[in-house]
Amino acid sequence: MSGPKVALAGPPVTIQPDFLKAASAAHWLHWCRRHLPWRQDRVRMFGREYACRRLVAFAAEPGLRYRYSGSEHVGAGLPRPLKLLLARVNQRLGTTFDSVLLTRYRDGHDRLGWHADREPVLGPEPELAVISLGAARTLAFRTRAQPRHAVNFRLETGSLLHMGRGTQSHWQHRVPAERCRGERISLGFRRLAWS
Repeated sequence: MSGPKVALAGPPVTIQPDFLKAASAAHWLHWCRRHLPWRQDRVRMFGREYACRRLVAFAAEPGLRYRYSGSEHVGAGLPRPLKLLLARVNQRLGTTFDSVLLTRYRDGHDRLGWHADREPVLGPEPELAVISLGAARTLAFRTRAQPRHAVNFRLETGSLLHMGRGTQSHWQHRVPAERCRGERISLGFRRLAWS
């Protein structure tokens, strides 16, 4: 059993710090590195194209599509281990997630900029969940409205973070560059069956 949920001040977010025990998190980190089709997306900003400072992989049932920032991911099926983990997350949170966008931060230089997950395919008030594997990293939140209010959370390996309804409407989040040793992989669970 995981530990108690911790309610956090700020965005409607909860963290279950030990959703996966250390040995299980290490197993999942190894499995994700070895069995997923990692790619490096490119993004266009200010008329120039840049390689994103992270790798991504996507898993969903055939026909499900996820498009953001000029990148498109098409479901080709969920490997059985990910399907079982997805079911476990849905059972724990009472959600209906149907896809996993995985992000691989190879070191402390890899990062993700400020954004909110508000693509129409996610529905009007999307919920998201993230399992963190590997090196601990900061997940920062700030309000979308001015003046900004910021909150930082440290995500340890095996933790499950749930962004509830309203998070994407009122908050942005990022994974900043920082000094850290080792790699982090996050498994981002979403529901795409709105389209």
